[in-house]
Amino acid sequence: MLFFRNTGPENYHHLSPDQRQQVVTRWNDWFEGLVSQGKAVEGQPLEMDTRIISGPGGGRVVDGPFPEAKEAIAG
Repeated sequence: MLFFRNTGPENYHHLSPDQRQQVVTRWNDWFEGLVSQGKAVEGQPLEMDTRIISGPGGGRVVDGPFPEAKEAIAG
């Protein structure tokens, strides 16, 4: 199981459009290599929506675009 975090376009604002395309091409080539080797089946981006809910005592409970790791890994 692979998790990747990309906090958005601000990570690449300093790159030219050609450099950005090179990053995308390298990423796609790498991932397609994993698929062709049978090391990956598919990849889907996580949803961008998140919810913040107030918990007991004003604590925050965050339900974000991620699975519960203990459930995803342990089943």
